[in-house]
Amino acid sequence: RVDLAMNTKPAEVPVTPRQFGFSTEIFSPNVEEFALAVSQCSPVDVDGVELPGRGARILICTGGYVEVSNEVGERLRLERGESMFASADDGRLRARGVGEVAQAYTPSPDAPDIRMLDLI
Repeated sequence: RVDLAMNTKPAEVPVTPRQFGFSTEIFSPNVEEFALAVSQCSPVDVDGVELPGRGARILICTGGYVEVSNEVGERLRLERGESMFASADDGRLRARGVGEVAQAYTPSPDAPDIRMLDLI
């Protein structure tokens, strides 16, 4: 017999984002399997915004438009509400445009912990 009763009360543990570069916030709950990165893209980022992670990822454009490119130069334009899957073979991803992109991914345990520090 399976008991389908479950606690539907949301957890009250806030997830505080950390910075990755200047344009990305990473929301990483207390689990190893999942992280969410939200990146803001603008023309100021001439080389685009490097997105964290290198494994399989799901991206969704949450505002404006972004053009996502992989290590071999393949590009895909996403507009608000459009999504894409990037495999581990795509390597590093960069986003350019005028918009916001959210990326769900599994963080690598050996990835460097890149944080911006306030030295003042």
